[in-house]
Amino acid sequence: MPSTSPDKDVPAGKPQRTDAATVTAKAAQAKAKAAKARREIRKAKAAAAMAARDLRLAVAYGVGALASIAVGSAFGDIHGHGLRPRLIALAAAAAFLLLAQFSIRSAATGLAKVVSVTGGRAAGMALRLITLVVGYLLMALILLGMLEVPIQHLLLGGALTGVIVGIAAQQSLGNVFAGMVLLMARVFRVGDRVRIRSGPLGGEVNGAISSVGLAYVVLDTEDGPLHVPNSAVLAAAVGPQPRAAHEPRLAEHDHEQQKAGAEPQV
Repeated sequence: MPSTSPDKDVPAGKPQRTDAATVTAKAAQAKAKAAKARREIRKAKAAAAMAARDLRLAVAYGVGALASIAVGSAFGDIHGHGLRPRLIALAAAAAFLLLAQFSIRSAATGLAKVVSVTGGRAAGMALRLITLVVGYLLMALILLGMLEVPIQHLLLGGALTGVIVGIAAQQSLGNVFAGMVLLMARVFRVGDRVRIRSGPLGGEVNGAISSVGLAYVVLDTEDGPLHVPNSAVLAAAVGPQPRAAHEPRLAEHDHEQQKAGAEPQV
């Protein structure tokens, strides 16, 4: 009797095992992506809730600061002849200083938490720093006005200093404001794979956004991290990176697997 060789039955099972492994890998990948998306949603909701709480506190403290300004201007007089109007003016100024400081810090923290979800921790810290600087400058000017301190010379000197600093740091300030526009416009998020087309950058740059900072957008490219100035990104054409550039299409992969399984075994 002719004997059947067991080696001929082995290759017939390989395409089935390959297809099963591919389906299992795809299912595991889809499950991992879904779990990651759920984690990001929970993280975004938690950050939004905490940011809303901080912003509500900022509004409450701001209302108190405005009330102290109204009381000080209505009943206080730092240069008055009586002791009572002087005390009222000083108490109103102290209350404004305390409440305005709490309001600025709460607002900066809330805005930083909101931006950190879309732009990363570096972008949140950068926006927090800018908010604190602007808020403290306004608080100082209002406090000097409440104490009736002449600030005309200070404003003139500050204006001249601002013009000089602005001219000297024009490119750096341009990157800072461009970064703020990118954060507010939400052109991309940390983790997105994008392509940037710009003449000053030498053509097209592909990579994944790893962070959005105060002056630079950091891209993870095939050659390593690339720091691109925010002003260059704002002036460039930005779009999603083609799928073929960073991962094979699943349809083509399935077609190759089916073709390999359909080949006759010799």
